[in-house]
Amino acid sequence: MQFPPDWKNPRAYPDPRSTQPKEFAWEFLRRNPKYQESYREFVRRYNALLNNYPKAQTNRRAGYALVHDRRFQVYEPPILPNESESAWIRRVRSASMTPINWWYARLWDIREWPSDPDEDRPDIVWERWPGMVKILSPHKPDEYLAGRSGKIGLGFDLALPVAPQIEAAQRYLKDHKKWLRAQPDPAIPAVEPRPNRGPKLVILLRALDGKARKASIKEMGAVLFPKSPNEYPGRLRDHKVQQALKAARAMRDAGYRDLLMSR
Repeated sequence: MQFPPDWKNPRAYPDPRSTQPKEFAWEFLRRNPKYQESYREFVRRYNALLNNYPKAQTNRRAGYALVHDRRFQVYEPPILPNESESAWIRRVRSASMTPINWWYARLWDIREWPSDPDEDRPDIVWERWPGMVKILSPHKPDEYLAGRSGKIGLGFDLALPVAPQIEAAQRYLKDHKKWLRAQPDPAIPAVEPRPNRGPKLVILLRALDGKARKASIKEMGAVLFPKSPNEYPGRLRDHKVQQALKAARAMRDAGYRDLLMSR
């Protein structure tokens, strides 16, 4: 199937009645320009390694050599040139070493291997509870500490009772989420995704693809919301397109994780 599909043709999109939330999550993520670039970067690094180990996918010894090549690992914090792994651990103390496929996949709450954005229904293994809890690393900047993409970091004192701290954190997170959704360009979806929201999710996908094809607001409105009036001063149809684009970008950039938790 062509990707992205013809945004004017609803039949070119997943069936809103039978498509599962996790499949919709992939449809939004694959449209994320940052994910697309992340995948291309992973492929460049992985293919460069395969050039040195051409038999790695069919020969066990070559595969073993590939995964033990230092270039196959992401060292956090970075390892110095010509520094041994044991010396690196002694120097940084708190460290992590992750195979590149896992590292790139985890950026998007995928397990083990990132998928090609051009694939319609890849066999993705998602993290079980995406974005639920993350231990913040002490040795690198983190988007949770920076408060980006709807993420936020909270601190807990394990010397104190845990239950009241979780209760207080829950109240704070609910208030903060409400505040984020009230912003002009929210980083999270305006409405919690639910499994029965298939038709609206398809509209959001079509809005993203129409925008990518440089369709105008009026053209998109005439196709996506033909029954809505667009007379001055209300311009209801134009307003619906703008709201759809805002919600679609939020789903593409972070809200797809909520779909992963839908049942």
